Amino acid sequence: MLRFKFRKIAGCLSLASLLFLSVGCETTASSPQLKKLDHAVHIHRGIPAATLTQLLGEPAFKKTLEATYGETELWVYRRTLTTRTALEITRIQENTYWDPFRAKMITVETPFSEPKIITNTEVTEILVVDGVVHDWTRYGEADTQLAGITR
Repeated sequence: MLRFKFRKIAGCLSLASLLFLSVGCETTASSPQLKKLDHAVHIHRGIPAATLTQLLGEPAFKKTLEATYGETELWVYRRTLTTRTALEITRIQENTYWDPFRAKMITVETPFSEPKIITNTEVTEILVVDGVVHDWTRYGEADTQLAGITR
């Protein structure tokens, strides 16, 4: 009887480990290629937009803004700082079984978890007026996705 239970538990554990190892990776759609920065880049007012493109590469996107003082664009650069994966409990299921030692039914709560992907991104927004850098701001974003659900 004990050997049968051990085999059943071993089978469940090997099935669970097989499912855990079969979770695959997925690549996302490509965005404009940013230059790999191997040194600090200093941005200042008055730098030409062409020089900025040479330093940082093409922005993730450009948006033309309406302004009375010249041709104005907002350039947005995104850079992934860190990506990590963690397991998050998504649901709890109650399992009931017969306990022969206590001679009664026992209910146990079993947590189920899924991998969660956490990406920290730095966003730099640069205001370009008449082809010259006028102003900029930087901020961080944290994006959390449950693997397989939101991708």
